[in-house]
Amino acid sequence: MPERPTERDAPTPLASAPAAKDREKKPPADSESFRDKLILAIIVAVLSFGGASAGTLISGRLEIEKWRRETKYNSAQAIFNKRIDLIDRTVRIFNKAIAVKAVNTDLQSTLKLATARSLESLGSKKPTYKNAEFRSDMDHIIQSRSQLSDSIAEFSSLTSLDSLFFGPKTVTAIGELRKSYKEDDWWNADHTAMQAVLNAMGEELKLNIE
Repeated sequence: MPERPTERDAPTPLASAPAAKDREKKPPADSESFRDKLILAIIVAVLSFGGASAGTLISGRLEIEKWRRETKYNSAQAIFNKRIDLIDRTVRIFNKAIAVKAVNTDLQSTLKLATARSLESLGSKKPTYKNAEFRSDMDHIIQSRSQLSDSIAEFSSLTSLDSLFFGPKTVTAIGELRKSYKEDDWWNADHTAMQAVLNAMGEELKLNIE
C-alpha cells in the first residue's frame, strides 16, 4: 500500500503571494514625489512666464506714457523759449528804428551831395570832384545801403516769425503796424503800433501751451 503523506512532506502554502501582488500595484514613494515636484515646477514656470509677460506689457505702457508726457512738455517748452527769444529780438529791432532812420537820412544827404559834386565837376573845365572824395562818398553810400538792407531783412523776418509763433492778437497788431509805414522804410512806423505788437506778444506768450 502506498504510504500516506505526512504533514512534513506537504507543500508550503503561498501565503506571501497576495502581498507581492499588492507591491506590484503601488508605485514607489520616490516616483510619486518626483512626479509631484515636476507638476509643481511646470505650474510655477507657467505662472512666472505669465507674470513676466504682464509686467513687460505694463512697463511698456508706462514708458510710452512717460515718453508722450516728456514730448509734450519738451514741445511746449521749446515754443515758450522761442517766443521769449522773439520778443527780445523784436524789442531790439524796434529800438533800432531811430538809429536806422539816421542812417537813411545820412544816406540821402550823401547821395544828394555826391550828385551835386558830380554835376559841378562835369560842368567845369577842371574836375572839381576829386577821385579820393568820390571814392569816399561811394564807400559811405554802399555801407549805408548795406545797413539799411540788413535792417529791412531782419525786420521782415522777425515780424513774419512773430505772426507764426504767436496768436491772432499779434497777427492783427503786425498788420496794423505794416500799414503805418510805406514800402520798406519800417523805421518810420508808428511808435504806438510798435508798442501794440509787443503788448499782444506779451499777452499771447503762453497761448496754447499751459
